[in-house]
Amino acid sequence: MASEKMEKDIRDECIGRLAELGTQRAAPGPFLGAMVAPPPGGEGGGKGRDINLEDLLCTKRVDDVPARVWVLSAEAGKGKSTIARRIATSWTSSDHLLHGLDHYQALLVLSGSAVAADDCWEAVKTFLLQSVSKWGASCVAEWMESAQVLVIIDDFIPKKAGEELTEALTEWTQASFLLLTTSADGVATSALTAAYVPTVHITLQGLDRCDALSLAMQHLPAEQVESFTSWLVASWCLVSDVLSYPRLVISTCLAWTLGNIDDSVVTTTQLLWCIVESQVSQCCNIREEEMARWLLVLGKLARRSLESEIHINREELLGEAGKIFPSGVEEVALLLPLPLSTSAACLSSLSFPHPLTQFLAAWDAIHQNMRGTPMKSLVKRLRDEDSVVIYAAGHLNHILQHDPHSPDNQVSRAAKNLVLHMDRATDRFGYTLKVIQEFRVHPRVLRIMMDEVGLPKIWEVSDGAVLVEPLAALLQHSTPVKIHVSVERKCLAPDLGGVVALLAGTSIPMFLAEMNHLQWGSSDTTDNLVSVIQRGNQQLQDFIGCLNAETIKSLCGWQATRNLVCLRVRVTDRESVEAILRSPSELPSLLWLEVDFDLPLDDLNNTSLTPVNTPLMDVCFRDITDRDVPLVCQLLEHIRIRYSGVHLMCCSLTPQGVREILKYFYRRGMYMTADASAIARYRRWRFPALDTVPKTETLTDDKVQHLLGYDDRYHYSDNEARTSVLATRLEANTLANFFEALQDLVYFRFVCANLSVVKNTDGTTEVKDLLGYQ
Repeated sequence: MASEKMEKDIRDECIGRLAELGTQRAAPGPFLGAMVAPPPGGEGGGKGRDINLEDLLCTKRVDDVPARVWVLSAEAGKGKSTIARRIATSWTSSDHLLHGLDHYQALLVLSGSAVAADDCWEAVKTFLLQSVSKWGASCVAEWMESAQVLVIIDDFIPKKAGEELTEALTEWTQASFLLLTTSADGVATSALTAAYVPTVHITLQGLDRCDALSLAMQHLPAEQVESFTSWLVASWCLVSDVLSYPRLVISTCLAWTLGNIDDSVVTTTQLLWCIVESQVSQCCNIREEEMARWLLVLGKLARRSLESEIHINREELLGEAGKIFPSGVEEVALLLPLPLSTSAACLSSLSFPHPLTQFLAAWDAIHQNMRGTPMKSLVKRLRDEDSVVIYAAGHLNHILQHDPHSPDNQVSRAAKNLVLHMDRATDRFGYTLKVIQEFRVHPRVLRIMMDEVGLPKIWEVSDGAVLVEPLAALLQHSTPVKIHVSVERKCLAPDLGGVVALLAGTSIPMFLAEMNHLQWGSSDTTDNLVSVIQRGNQQLQDFIGCLNAETIKSLCGWQATRNLVCLRVRVTDRESVEAILRSPSELPSLLWLEVDFDLPLDDLNNTSLTPVNTPLMDVCFRDITDRDVPLVCQLLEHIRIRYSGVHLMCCSLTPQGVREILKYFYRRGMYMTADASAIARYRRWRFPALDTVPKTETLTDDKVQHLLGYDDRYHYSDNEARTSVLATRLEANTLANFFEALQDLVYFRFVCANLSVVKNTDGTTEVKDLLGYQ
């Protein structure tokens, strides 16, 4: 009876504590963005699983094993705490709206910082203070060891609380955990817990464009919806980093309604300034100088929050507000420049949406930098220092717009520090373009930068740095030997068409890759971009995208495209297949052809397909099963006998099916490794670092590795099968042994739902369990 009474007391205390934390305010807003459990083997093995909030706590591992830990990762402001409150609200109600909660005897919401400071048990004792006082710590601790409890830890940081968590996982044998963490810590957290208990990693992706528009329509006057929609569609690639956060969409609607956003707003810094100034304009009892001081205080607190990875403390915030605002007005500080969110576990833990936190931190950094503090010392302890420095560049433009006569020494110092950060940037050239975009190509800043910067011979323009104005500005000062323009899968390019049109008017050789156009089943093609290039003066040497038959046939007829060296094309119909396989005979410089066959295998009749004799060739197929193996092998044999890569993606091949393909190659004298002479030709063309080796001298693998700094051999035997099947450890080990026995097979990776088998270029093989990386 005592244990039943204690359990009732614990449940009642949980309900009371959850009410204190504001679970009753957890509106079930539909605009949280998609929740996805990614494929454990990564992209290519199939699509991630879409997770509904109602079924979140019923999500199992891909092998159907029930999970004890769910890791939910996203940046602050995308809705993790909202989800935690929604779960808590459902548990406390008699009519559970979410599934999988009925059997939990208690639900505890703990602070990640509290767990890191002490341990999970100490945090539980604080949460269940009354029960511990009444029944004693030892009784409650014993109950926790076997009770079915759901423990939600908000703001979990694995490097600070990993040991404390694993101790709880082993001691509380029936407890389940929902761990809310950042995008950067999601994989590390799931790997940590998967070593002990079944774990599922789920990402909260934020709003896409349609979600953002749907949310905006609820907060805009009807007469403004059409104009806002036009602006958002046109600007999405530029502002999506901000508008994937629900609260920032709502604030953007206010700015739009007030007329503070127009076509001149083309950077994230400008958009966030519009949001801030619109919010401030609604508070008529705050003076301008007070607001200026308050933004600097918030900037200091935001930068410290990013450094420590701990949210802003409410009491400290109000204390700082009391120094600036008149008595009775400091509570307004909690609403400016945006209402702060509270942690699901602690009402005194406050945060802004992540982009606004970086924006404010950069406001502090640029002011300190202009006063003499090196930018490096201000950002070196930040996890994503590049973004903060890029915002700082936008703030520099904002300062110059409001005070054109800012002292030369301060502006010069700030501009030079932007240049100095290039050597710390993850993507040096991309950072340069983004910085120039954010300060809006301000001539005063650009002139100083150009006097200081050293630009590379080959310019890498990729993803969010595909920006036409900064690129045009740099081309006025320097001419590279080649420009690589690339957009990775699921990335957005702000102005790919504008950049291609700009470069088409130059004579600079170009590499163009729109990887999103390789997406299976996509209707998007790259035909229009190729058409723009063909009408220009440029030489397109490398291309990756999707083309129709007419465009493929036209490649040889234009000076800009007839000298292609590397060509990868996704083809979607029979006519395009025939055209791409004939293209090597019409493109005299072509060294490497890769074809992604995005059509049913039955549509490919090898009797009428042209054999291909390019030095190197890769092929990529989708949806292959073990039953398709004979047809695939016959098709490959008809096209050629030697490949530099065979890619079997989004398929359901078993390890046995992969072995059958390899056996077919062995019996027919076929190879999944490029010829040595073809590799040598390609290496000499691709890598300028090899120019020091006389052409009469053999390029050995060891010599190439020494000059390049890495082993590039996997490029020329780039074979993979990414499949959705579950494999046994015995099947995986058998495949590994088979890989090892094939001496001509340099590299192969087999990735299924639960295991990976890889043959490395050094001849070794490895089998890895992937369930810990979901």
